[in-house]
Amino acid sequence: MKRIGINSLSTLKTESEITQADTSKGYILFDSDLKVFSMDEGAREMLGLTNQTVTGCFLPNLLKKDAYKILLNYIYSVIQEDLFVQEDIKVSEHPVQWYNMIIHPIGKNSYSLLLVDINQQKKLIETKRKLQDIFEGSHVGIIIIDNKGKIIELNPAAGCIFGVKSEKLNGENINNFVSKTNEVPLKEHWIHLLKYGKAKDNEYIIIRPDKSKRIISFSASKNIYEGHHLIIFHDLTLQKNIQDSLIIERNEAERASKTKTNFLAMIGHELRTPLNSIIGYSQVLEEDKREPLTDKQKTRLAKILSSSRHLMQLINNILELIRIDTKTETINANIKTVRIKSAISESLQAVKSNADDSDISLHIEKDVEDISINIDPIRLQQVLVNLLNNAIKYNKNKGTVTLYWRVDGRYLAIFVKDTGLGIPFEHQENIFEPFYRINHPSYNIEGTGIGLTLVKQNVLEMKGTVGVSSIEGTGSTFWIKVPI
Repeated sequence: MKRIGINSLSTLKTESEITQADTSKGYILFDSDLKVFSMDEGAREMLGLTNQTVTGCFLPNLLKKDAYKILLNYIYSVIQEDLFVQEDIKVSEHPVQWYNMIIHPIGKNSYSLLLVDINQQKKLIETKRKLQDIFEGSHVGIIIIDNKGKIIELNPAAGCIFGVKSEKLNGENINNFVSKTNEVPLKEHWIHLLKYGKAKDNEYIIIRPDKSKRIISFSASKNIYEGHHLIIFHDLTLQKNIQDSLIIERNEAERASKTKTNFLAMIGHELRTPLNSIIGYSQVLEEDKREPLTDKQKTRLAKILSSSRHLMQLINNILELIRIDTKTETINANIKTVRIKSAISESLQAVKSNADDSDISLHIEKDVEDISINIDPIRLQQVLVNLLNNAIKYNKNKGTVTLYWRVDGRYLAIFVKDTGLGIPFEHQENIFEPFYRINHPSYNIEGTGIGLTLVKQNVLEMKGTVGVSSIEGTGSTFWIKVPI
């Protein structure tokens, strides 16, 4: 007899080989007219015919349509050509159903069909295939070793990490690839693995055959099958190199920043001494009654004083910005109980001369409640003075600046409203950035560009928030919220 199918004759599976891992099998005996004359209980159960008489029935009528279409060619090959057939066939997709089928003649005009349920086998094969795909395609190194540390199997990624083709590592001892500096801790880790079944992640230096080094971490599991253990390697070399580079760059940046900060602080302190002398002697000349200055001299002296004070303010702002940027401690030690109306009145008094020079009127909104808050009074005054000076500087001729406040839950909101130029919408998000200036002729006003930056940083130190609402050409309202 001949035999057709996917298997060669030398690998023909016996019934015991086919069924040893299966849950069910069944026999069907039929004649050349496809009339069934015998069917065992296994076949009845597999075909769902347990309560049905099958003797004398036409075989196609007992099979599902899909199954019969698949079996038809094989059955007629046996009947017409006296062939022997063995094949694995899928007779159903929903649900998936696999049978191993053997059809052969058993006598004159008699044929046998053996069906063996091999769903479980197919699932195991598919699972093994998927696991093999994962094993081969994984980007982490996977190695299986025996109790002596000999490599039994490894994936391509492991060979890449070790710098050797995978097939050349089979049979090698894994200890041969670990640097001497880590040999002892690796052995200790190994003992822990064999004793407790698990090994904690750890880092080791792998020395490749070309003497290059790789830094790896590994985890391990004991006895994935008898006497064989799984080790998973992660190559950390690139990550470690990047971390080292970032640390070097960070240290260099910190050194450069510290040098810059120290330089600016030194220059600031050095400039303040002669500036204080210039301002002091200018004030003496301005107030000298015995030898009064002429009007022309007074005008020129006023320009000297104005420029000196502006330069002093610039230096003070830079030094304050450096302090905020470098000081890590909190300001809790400076917190005191402050009456808000008193604090605002003092801030208004501090900017009154600037307002008078610019013909700007200052107001506190009527009927505001005077409350007490716990806050750093120095920081609060710095914030308010900066906001008030900006409101004066960017105001219209004979404009007004109004201060008012409201309690908003657990916060006190303070508002500084002016009748000035207003701020274009596209610039409102950036005005708190250091040295940001609006590039427009209407805003070409002398300033340092860091006043609002100091406002924001000081408010953040007080655990508050700051913002602005503005309409170009109408005015601006700056606000801060600080905890009560």
